[in-house]
Amino acid sequence: MLLRLALALSLSVSLVHACDCIDVGAGESKRGADIVFRGTVTGFRDSVKGDRLVVFRVNRVWKGTIKQSFEMLALESGHACFGFGHGFLRVGNELLVFGSTFGSDKIQEFPYLSMHCATKLAKDAKDIQQLGRGRNPKPM
Repeated sequence: MLLRLALALSLSVSLVHACDCIDVGAGESKRGADIVFRGTVTGFRDSVKGDRLVVFRVNRVWKGTIKQSFEMLALESGHACFGFGHGFLRVGNELLVFGSTFGSDKIQEFPYLSMHCATKLAKDAKDIQQLGRGRNPKPM
């Protein structure tokens, strides 16, 4: 409960002090991320704690330990530093996801938050070649 309160407070502060999104390119965004993958939204579910999760079918990984099916918090925010852009979280959308643990990787069940300014619809990721070849996701 305390973690949720801290996360909510942090996110509300970032909403008040919205991030200025500057596209630094996929290569630089990768350096600042904990995970980077390309995946398709296949659905949503609720965690045991009641958090809304987005489920991805992952087809390419550039950073982190990511399996073929990957879940993360489905925070949607058009102005904060963390969360998915408005309209990104629709079944069938393919995304290039840059995620960060936001300092809670050992505490939270689903620690990764989308880095709002870096995560893009895959069709709009013109600089994806900066990431290199990548690798296949780990099997289930």
